[in-house]
Amino acid sequence: MPPNTGRSMKPLETGTNENIRFINPRTLLDEGITGSVLTGTFKEEKVEERVQKSTGKKFTARSFIFEEDDGKTAVINSTGHLAYLMKAQEVKPGDKLSVLYFGKDKQDRHQFELIAA
Repeated sequence: MPPNTGRSMKPLETGTNENIRFINPRTLLDEGITGSVLTGTFKEEKVEERVQKSTGKKFTARSFIFEEDDGKTAVINSTGHLAYLMKAQEVKPGDKLSVLYFGKDKQDRHQFELIAA
């Protein structure tokens, strides 16, 4: 099972008592975590327009939502590389994947790998 790399949330008030695990690439980097961060079934991508507090600039925030093998929900905050891989590999809802994280490259970009599980 992947390490707990994000915030621990209270169960949702949906009647299913489902827990959510947030996986933030910056947290992975800061904590020196590499390798498999989750294995599960891709459910959906959430796209949200936001405003950066410090600059007032608008940006598009993407999150990828998975159901992990243990039945819990995992949300990965997207980076350019992860979004690129999801599109390039034509990942669709229902696809089972392992998501691996390798830190940042020389151009200061978060590096991921997707493996069909």
